[in-house]
Amino acid sequence: MYEISLADAYSQSLNSFENFFNQCIHVNNEKYFSNFYAIFEENKLIAFLNMNIIMNESEMDYLFVNNDYRRRGISELLLNIFEYSNKYLGNFQVNKIILEVGENNIAASSFYTKLGFLKIAVRNKYYKNMENAFVMEKIL
Repeated sequence: MYEISLADAYSQSLNSFENFFNQCIHVNNEKYFSNFYAIFEENKLIAFLNMNIIMNESEMDYLFVNNDYRRRGISELLLNIFEYSNKYLGNFQVNKIILEVGENNIAASSFYTKLGFLKIAVRNKYYKNMENAFVMEKIL
């Protein structure tokens, strides 16, 4: 089983994950994933990042890394690829990234802070478990 996010969805197989992704792209590219990056190793999903781009802002929806591959720099790699493609390939013209992170997710908050994200707001009771979310922003 492939975890799509910590709390939202699971995919029974790599095929069903690929079908989920393809369906999102075909139904309405802008509504679902404006920008999607995935890393596979021997047909195993290792990590993925998706960004929804609206005008000059990018909102991060998911940054997922398989538990067996965490703490190896993969999250940072995915974010760097997005930033590189924006800055040097001229694909998007995005000047900031916005994301939400649970207030109790100290590891993620610290990670994003290390990468230059700043806390700019709080969304009260944002998650299903009623946890607040920090809104974080990085100016590119």
